[in-house]
Amino acid sequence: MHRHHWRVSNVKEIYFYEQGQSWENHPVTGNEDRTVCPSQSTSYYLRVVKSDYSVETQEQRSRSPHRSKRPVITSFGLYRPAPSR
Repeated sequence: MHRHHWRVSNVKEIYFYEQGQSWENHPVTGNEDRTVCPSQSTSYYLRVVKSDYSVETQEQRSRSPHRSKRPVITSFGLYRPAPSR
């Protein structure tokens, strides 16, 4: 799990999106926290449209904490309740 935080002011638009997503569909406000839990390593982007309409995009790479780990069954059993008397 990764937490992304940003504080941006005096801009026209802000977008936060994952690699492969369309930035247009992910507008955000200027002061937010987002928690993500990627299943694989991926990049997240903060795209800022400044007041002069120039664009700045910053990338943060989030690595999956579960990389190449397979599920392991540590216990499996059957519970039989005691017969009632």
